[in-house]
Amino acid sequence: MKIFKKIYNILPITILSFLLLLLVPSTINAAQFHFKSYTLPAEETVYEDIYVVADTIKIDGVIDGDVILLADTVQLNGTITGDAYLMGGKIDVDATVYGNTFVFANNSTVGGLLTGNTYLASSFLNYNADSEGDLFAFFLESNIKGSVGDDLRAFGIRSKVDSIVRGDLLLIGEQHTASEEKVSGNIFYNSTIEGIAKDQGVEIDRMFKFETPTLRRDWNLKAASVGINFLSLLLVGYFIISLTPVKSIEIRKRITDSTDDFLKSLGIGFVLAIVIPIPLFILFISIIGTPLAVFITGLLSFVMIFGKIWVETAFGKEILELFGVKEYRPFKSFLVGRVLTTVVSFIPIVRGFYNTIVVLVALGAIVRMKNSYYKIAKEQVTKPKTTKKK
Repeated sequence: MKIFKKIYNILPITILSFLLLLLVPSTINAAQFHFKSYTLPAEETVYEDIYVVADTIKIDGVIDGDVILLADTVQLNGTITGDAYLMGGKIDVDATVYGNTFVFANNSTVGGLLTGNTYLASSFLNYNADSEGDLFAFFLESNIKGSVGDDLRAFGIRSKVDSIVRGDLLLIGEQHTASEEKVSGNIFYNSTIEGIAKDQGVEIDRMFKFETPTLRRDWNLKAASVGINFLSLLLVGYFIISLTPVKSIEIRKRITDSTDDFLKSLGIGFVLAIVIPIPLFILFISIIGTPLAVFITGLLSFVMIFGKIWVETAFGKEILELFGVKEYRPFKSFLVGRVLTTVVSFIPIVRGFYNTIVVLVALGAIVRMKNSYYKIAKEQVTKPKTTKKK
């Protein structure tokens, strides 16, 4: 039990790390981008990578390439020749995927034939697929059946494993059961890992002691840290909003004016987070491109640190409207948003999801705002001049 608690505390970092490292397509092909609800019928085939950010997505046909799908509801039933990257509230998979499969959801059901490695991060997971590679699963509660071609590594609170595992089984959780007779390799539970460490003269509790801060332990330090963070960003936020009132409104509109605006900003931020690292790395390793890479890195750092100011202002405005405050009050909205972020920072796992969404939405909204200004400037330059008649 104790080792699970240590791993559970670092679960948000683990999930975010594996997303950043793994959600990068191995090849870059021609691509299609869709920002409305998208359906691919069973009789159709697309010979390009597909990027979709929408409310609902349903894929019944064939995609000869990678897919990156972000929606509230995702149904993947067709055939994918490349990798599949799926993010959403509810995800259902009953497909054939010849590459690797990545699922990041609140509620997911995974079936079909998955020939590559499979990576699943879901609050509630129902797995009944046939995976020919490794299966990595992070969850709160899961029911794992089907088969795994190599190793199965599962981390969660409650889990039931009744799967054919042709490799090793690593099962870390508070409440778990496993059909051991279906596992071809070795089996490792919490107690197994603790026993191995003890044989090597290592106490797991002491080894991970620094990873288990609680609200009771070092409360004064925690409260001081939260208070300093709250006040410092609050002051910076008031300063930035005062200097950029028009831009603050424009960015806010691209976050909470509608559900489509929020999803578009989130989707663009997500795509940029995947695409930017590759050219940025190329610029860094070239002498000529290094200054530009440093400049871009500085801009991204600014967005990651201070971009949340505009997102919190947008969230605060929505909260105030729930209480009958219809007029836009930027400073009061920002204060309410700051309080929301501070409260969420005390909730394990949720704070990781929240902060990631805030950063991605901020990045997407700022890019959309800049693109809108660029289009206006371009129209003014290309607009023919008229002369008055004397």
